[in-house]
Amino acid sequence: MVTPAPEKSGFEKWQDGFRTAVGDAKWNAWDCEIQRAVNGYNQHLAGVASYVSLDWQIIKAMVWTETGAAHSEWEIKPMQIGVTGDPGLASFLSGTEGGELILPPAWRGRLTTASVRTIPAHNIWAGIGYLLMRMANFEYRSVPEVGSRSTRSP
Repeated sequence: MVTPAPEKSGFEKWQDGFRTAVGDAKWNAWDCEIQRAVNGYNQHLAGVASYVSLDWQIIKAMVWTETGAAHSEWEIKPMQIGVTGDPGLASFLSGTEGGELILPPAWRGRLTTASVRTIPAHNIWAGIGYLLMRMANFEYRSVPEVGSRSTRSP
């Protein structure tokens, strides 16, 4: 009697997906959009002190890890930002945690919760933006309002 193979775990199925990726064009479907987004962020943040340009292939590896071409979300939310219960998207779009500094001006107002959840290119832009926001070192300064007087004596 032949014993049936045990059911594979989710992790084992995920590993199998990577093994079959070589030579499967579906795994390269987002390359152009990833490159476009990475270039957009790199150009926008190029003048920021200590910013290190992103490598699009690192982001591609993230996308492969987040979903992978065999996952049902591959066609909709390749970076998985905006999935139900994930606070990342709200954090990035809130305008209070630095996302507004990271996002290139041309994309402000274009990325919305609805668009990130339904337009794959927007999902990629938001996912990369959230990554950059979480990795950023922000500085907070108190700046006196123009025309105000200091109460400190000279």
